[in-house]
Amino acid sequence: MLSICCATYNHEPYIRQCIDGFLMQKTDFDFEILIHDDASTDKTSDIIREYAELYPDKIKGIYQSENKYSKGIKIFATYLYPQSRGKYIAMCEGDDYWTDEYKLQRQVDFLEANEDYSAIGENGTILNTIENKTYPFSKSKERDFVASDFIKKRRIPTASVVFRSLAVKDIKMNMDTYLFCFLSTKGKFKYLPNISSVYRVGMQGVTRQKAIFNEKNLLEYNDALYKLCVPDYASSHTLKTVRAFIFLGAFVRGVKSKDSDKKIFRYLKSSFQCGFSPFANAVLRYIKDFLLYRFFKLFGIRYSAIR
Repeated sequence: MLSICCATYNHEPYIRQCIDGFLMQKTDFDFEILIHDDASTDKTSDIIREYAELYPDKIKGIYQSENKYSKGIKIFATYLYPQSRGKYIAMCEGDDYWTDEYKLQRQVDFLEANEDYSAIGENGTILNTIENKTYPFSKSKERDFVASDFIKKRRIPTASVVFRSLAVKDIKMNMDTYLFCFLSTKGKFKYLPNISSVYRVGMQGVTRQKAIFNEKNLLEYNDALYKLCVPDYASSHTLKTVRAFIFLGAFVRGVKSKDSDKKIFRYLKSSFQCGFSPFANAVLRYIKDFLLYRFFKLFGIRYSAIR
């Protein structure tokens, strides 16, 4: 048994394509489909109910009357993982979808044959709905990832991953990067370069909802993340350096999203209070990333793809 866990919010234009990608899977094992709708204000929940009536033995809808994500509740860890019955779990947001009908079979076959692996991910296609362009998510060749790989940059689309359900029995965090790092500490993490899913960017969705940024949430998430990946994280210098970069990142995102001035400069102040040296290092890194991004953009190259 495998459990497909899907989180969705206001994905009326995309949710049918997402669910159809689940149903087209050809496997020699049973799978269930758990779909959590976070109080959508469009017709997303109606579409889920329609599919659940057509496939009552396979699809289970979980419906909220108020948006839980906006309250900081971790959707997968709170509502989906605990209800899953499968030995394995596959994830997909409601605006993404699968394109390979043998995706699940291939990934489960690998995990069944390799007990030392906790997870397997694959490449995908990025669909930019604003520019109407598509390009590969990654240029990496087949390899094994470790936790520190994921903290440096996003390596794989969420919809590409299958993992052992026992590995996340006690997981408390919800974010993709933390999940991938966490799984990497429970066993090996395999990556295959074949493309099996589509990741949408450029529109409103679960991954595009306004993030809930405050000091407590930022530190809780990033402290947990870096403890998985940085052996000497407990040392005061490393801790201050990481926190300075966390808060500076929140400041930059706040400026881009036009948050309130009071909130934005609170992040800048928090970053500076970590110490002059950590703050200066964080500023220099952001300047370097910005200059490299602009340089490669002149040649039509995505900086994030070669970093």
